[in-house]
Amino acid sequence: MAPRLARAWRLYPVASAGLARPILNVFFSAHCQCLVVHEPRIRALENAYSSRGVQFFAVDSEAAASLDGDRVEARAHAYPFPILVDPGAIAADAMGAEYATYAVVFDQSGLLRYSGGIDSDRVHLTGGARHFLRDALDDLLANQSPRAARVEALGCALQKW
Repeated sequence: MAPRLARAWRLYPVASAGLARPILNVFFSAHCQCLVVHEPRIRALENAYSSRGVQFFAVDSEAAASLDGDRVEARAHAYPFPILVDPGAIAADAMGAEYATYAVVFDQSGLLRYSGGIDSDRVHLTGGARHFLRDALDDLLANQSPRAARVEALGCALQKW
């Protein structure tokens, strides 16, 4: 599958949009090694949940973000989801994103239902890891509230200034 390319994005109120399916945004930073370590985990989630109706996006809110730079990243990593450029970090600020790997999930009605980390491991995924994002997606797809609606994110500080 060809990688999805970066495109400009503006934050619009989604609560009234009547979304057809859940949306997952993972905040992106090209220089973050924690994100590199989490990349296979994000790919596995996308592989497991896109077929169940979850729409995945990476969001680049850093001051140096550009369409051209994110297109290069999308191609280099062959991401199966687009990187959205967030000029002025408007979306990051609205969603409380301070770190790369910070994830937010909106349900079908556009309500923010989960925010925080992908899992509990910073570097190597261990057997005892807590899979916060996966659990939240499973819960939402089962029409339940997430077990944990907000958890700490592990990643590099977004350079929004």
